[in-house]
Amino acid sequence: MINSILLSTIAIEDFTLGSTEIDDLLEIASQCPFTGGPAVYEARELLFLSGDATTFDDAELCDTSSSPKYSNETDLHFSLYPNPAATFINIMCPETFQVNTFIIIEDLSGRRLKREQLTAELNVKQISIENLSAGLYLVKIERNDVDLFNQKLVLLR
Repeated sequence: MINSILLSTIAIEDFTLGSTEIDDLLEIASQCPFTGGPAVYEARELLFLSGDATTFDDAELCDTSSSPKYSNETDLHFSLYPNPAATFINIMCPETFQVNTFIIIEDLSGRRLKREQLTAELNVKQISIENLSAGLYLVKIERNDVDLFNQKLVLLR
């Protein structure tokens, strides 16, 4: 369904979506990404590109209290700034990063574009994003294959 919407609109540089297409995309975009997969992010990206400003709370949609992908360590209060960004981002945590902690940047289809290990002696890490195109991305912090932090990043050029 997403591919047909993509081919009939965005691929021909027509960023207008009809009400049926918007309803279909909202239905997909409102799913938990863990169960809906990459189609959820693709639907959200198409909505964003068409000017729809709907936001989605994945913690609520996925009910992370029962999801094995998350841990109790999510209260570490990571910060991502600046957002929107142009050439770099900073990741801050009130305590130093522990071993096996990585920052991951993905596009909205779930494709991993960047992965950097966070060093234990720092509580602020600056990451260059100069090689990424303008758009919407997902920034994750992962420790031992457990997501500790997820936030959307807007990259402007």
